[in-house]
Amino acid sequence: MFYVFNDYYNEKNVLFVTNDDLVFGLGVNIKGCLGLGHNSAVHSPQLIPQLCHKSVQQFINAFDFVLAFTQDNQIYSLGQNSRGQLARDVPESGVYLKPEIISYFTYKNIQQIIVVIKHSLALTSDGRCMDGVEIVRDR
Repeated sequence: MFYVFNDYYNEKNVLFVTNDDLVFGLGVNIKGCLGLGHNSAVHSPQLIPQLCHKSVQQFINAFDFVLAFTQDNQIYSLGQNSRGQLARDVPESGVYLKPEIISYFTYKNIQQIIVVIKHSLALTSDGRCMDGVEIVRDR
């Protein structure tokens, strides 16, 4: 599976999953959107071990972050988290987050994920809508 996307500055990035369930990223990597822990350009495929063997079915991106949705209904977040859009604690400025499971969404039966600029929203099978930013505030 290949996922090609534009980041905040309309630069190109690629995330892909191989037949043996390895995940790689390459591209401009502005604001660390590839989840490699840095914001330097990546000119050849680089392994993203935190997403390997997780059966990623879909990637969804906004300006500076990506969510990965797995076959077993888990959601991983990666990239810039300046406002809590990754449903994780906001780190100090200049920190680019590697993939980590959003534990709050575990066992919530997420049906759809939507991302917009600095927000991530998840829709559950019972019709609830959860916002990543609000999840961080409510913890």
